[in-house]
Amino acid sequence: MMKTKRRIYGALSLVCAAAFAVLLLCLMTLDVAPIAPNEEPVGLSTVNETVRAWIGFHQGWYTLSEWPIWAGIAVAAVFGAVGLWQWIRRKRLTAVDADLLALGGCYAVMAIIYIVFEIFVVNVRPVLLDGVAEASFPSSHVLIVFCVFGTAMEQCQRRITAKPWRLIAIVGCALVMALTLIGRTLSGVHWLTDLLGGLLVSHACLFAYLAVVARLAERRMPNEA
Repeated sequence: MMKTKRRIYGALSLVCAAAFAVLLLCLMTLDVAPIAPNEEPVGLSTVNETVRAWIGFHQGWYTLSEWPIWAGIAVAAVFGAVGLWQWIRRKRLTAVDADLLALGGCYAVMAIIYIVFEIFVVNVRPVLLDGVAEASFPSSHVLIVFCVFGTAMEQCQRRITAKPWRLIAIVGCALVMALTLIGRTLSGVHWLTDLLGGLLVSHACLFAYLAVVARLAERRMPNEA
């Protein structure tokens, strides 16, 4: 059962990563036009501009969709603190719960992706925020929120023993993710491909993490038999 899950999650991670790579290539080569502020070029410009013109810019949705990323950072800090506490008490990094080490690896990959695309800018936002043309691909809010809260759902599933509280925590994570995607879409501060890129790369990280967790569970099973 765990082996099947591991293979499915691993395959899904590869599919999402490959789709993200294809999207990135398309943005760099197909239908590139200067439609961003300051006449910055944007790939797949026809579809991006069509969706942007239809949605427009909405300050309310932008403001509302800002807080989930800070909530995500706070949640990541909590899990980081749990791992650090285990490290201190158990005196060895290798004694920390393996799934928390895997979670830390997922966070590290997420951070690297964020930094890389802040340095190597693919697209800038369709609107100027405070007069600045900011990098917008992939959506950092979607990347961080979906990575953090997606992995948090799995952590809650195993670590919260009380069923009502576990259900509340999982539903809460799902709602934050939904609010982030809806809010960033309707705010108009991203191109459609920014949001799609954020979804693909975050799910590549999430499925890779789930594959690792399934592998860890698979390795424990013979010892528990």
